[in-house]
Amino acid sequence: TPAATVKTETRALPETRASDPGAGRTGRFGPGLVFLALLAAFAPTVWSFAGTWSHETMAHGWLIAGLVAWLAWRHRGDFRRGDGLSPLLLVPLAALSLFWLLATVARIQVFHQATLLLVGVVWALYVSGRRAVRAVLVIGATFGLAVPVWGVLVGPLQRMTAVMSGGLVTLMGIPAQLEGDLIHIPAGTFLVADGCAGTGFFLSAL
Repeated sequence: TPAATVKTETRALPETRASDPGAGRTGRFGPGLVFLALLAAFAPTVWSFAGTWSHETMAHGWLIAGLVAWLAWRHRGDFRRGDGLSPLLLVPLAALSLFWLLATVARIQVFHQATLLLVGVVWALYVSGRRAVRAVLVIGATFGLAVPVWGVLVGPLQRMTAVMSGGLVTLMGIPAQLEGDLIHIPAGTFLVADGCAGTGFFLSAL
């Protein structure tokens, strides 16, 4: 009998690449590590917010900080490094860092607090890439409500509160006379103080 011929067919297996577990961990924890490094580098300003938010007119800052933390957690998937933005962002980042240092040395608190916010926004954009632009801008704008640059609103809101309070007292049949932030009634004089202007409630509503 003729010998049987056995044909063997070899198939090329698809090439598999070994996954690098370290890369996954870096992509997941990289933005968080950068955030912690940022807090450590700008620690004097970070701690100064506690003193700022202890004031009556800025007490809403704690609420804003909690809201920012919730927004950051909600959008945490957007902060994984994707298509990075231009390295030219390092130029304004360096300029802002220098301005922060000067403001800190000069002890101009409102300046170095506002600058820290801008530094954080630029850093987040550079680290996270285009995917996180919207989330970063929303979180940055929200935290901006907790930075004490809204003092210009105290005067107008104070005046508005005095006018409305005086009007309500008049509607109740009590004669009232307005003099700036003072409300004169027969029983005495009331002052609409800075803390009564409602700045915190207004910014929290925004």
